[in-house]
Amino acid sequence: MGQGPIQPGSQWSGTIGVSVVNVLGPWTSTVSLSPFRGERTNKTVQPVAYYSAPETNCTLLLAKSPAVNKKPLGPTAVDAKAGGGVACLTSWTATVDIFVPDTDLLADTYSATLTHSIY
Repeated sequence: MGQGPIQPGSQWSGTIGVSVVNVLGPWTSTVSLSPFRGERTNKTVQPVAYYSAPETNCTLLLAKSPAVNKKPLGPTAVDAKAGGGVACLTSWTATVDIFVPDTDLLADTYSATLTHSIY
């Protein structure tokens, strides 16, 4: 998704390409975002974050997968998009918006893990 400095109290947006090749039936995608952890201080911060994705179609069946708008993200996986039927081929570009808190931070380099699964 990308890296770069983010100032406290600001928003960061990134995109991720997702593709589904499914021959077994309906599918569901889940997304989670771990807390940010400081490299030197080990401080953890759970920012406010959202996942959005456009409506898509399965190429072979023309079945729709509805859009997702600002699905809240946290450490527990949430259902993001679903769709399918037998022989579904689809893809989308998802957007993740992260709002960095402007209080309770220590000077450090923070990192987090975004997990996106499809089953």
